[in-house]
Amino acid sequence: MNAMRAWLSLLALWLMLLAGTALADKVYKWVDANGHTQFSDHAPDAAQAKEIIIPTFAGPTEFASTPGSAGGRGIKLYTTTRCGYCKRAKAYLGSRALAYTEFDVETSSVGRADYARLKGRGVPIIFVGDQRMDGYSEAGLAQLLQNAGYR
Repeated sequence: MNAMRAWLSLLALWLMLLAGTALADKVYKWVDANGHTQFSDHAPDAAQAKEIIIPTFAGPTEFASTPGSAGGRGIKLYTTTRCGYCKRAKAYLGSRALAYTEFDVETSSVGRADYARLKGRGVPIIFVGDQRMDGYSEAGLAQLLQNAGYR
């Protein structure tokens, strides 16, 4: 039973991170009156809470990439920080809870090299497996995902 509670606590923390609630700067951990470990993005009023430091991941590790050869269903995005369509594509993938690898073509040497090799003329460039999409439309990305077997 305690192992199940520990798993549920870890799952709750993971879901908070995934949902973005941990982006509120801090995460607190405490044991409630029933002896259960709790996690939250705000300290409880009457409990001793310990702030948890969560390392952030600024982007993909620099490695040689070959777009379209990500094992059939991998999702890759070539983006810039100022691009509104890039933000929409990422938001759409996030709303479907789909993992993807992002390369900023302005700040990542791998992103710049791939963008040149791909003869990029704009962003985003989206790969779902071997399928390529230049630009963004929700319907177009939904079709790519469906073609690759995503639900």
